Amino acid sequence: MKTIKQDGMIIEFDCEAIMPDKTVIRYDIYRPDKEGQFPCITTYGPYSKGMHFSQGYSLFWQEIKDKYPEILEGTSGEYMNWETVDPEKWIPEGYAVVRIDS
Repeated sequence: MKTIKQDGMIIEFDCEAIMPDKTVIRYDIYRPDKEGQFPCITTYGPYSKGMHFSQGYSLFWQEIKDKYPEILEGTSGEYMNWETVDPEKWIPEGYAVVRIDS
């Protein structure tokens, strides 16, 4: 597991949980850089939790930025991922975000 403090967040990469059948799942946690308990938005999917939107869907990413620039209001877009919430938008609101890979 790797932990960094960046952009007002604490990010823990490749945490793991062992399921009752011994299957290991890996997840990343994004949370506010302060003490406390936070409601959590959790996503689970097959799209590679660490792959930026532009890496997997470069043409679509460019189209979104060109046609809908408001999507990047209040965010750098650095943490955007296919079909998951953007931690940069939710962490300032007091939420934690967990991304689980299948």
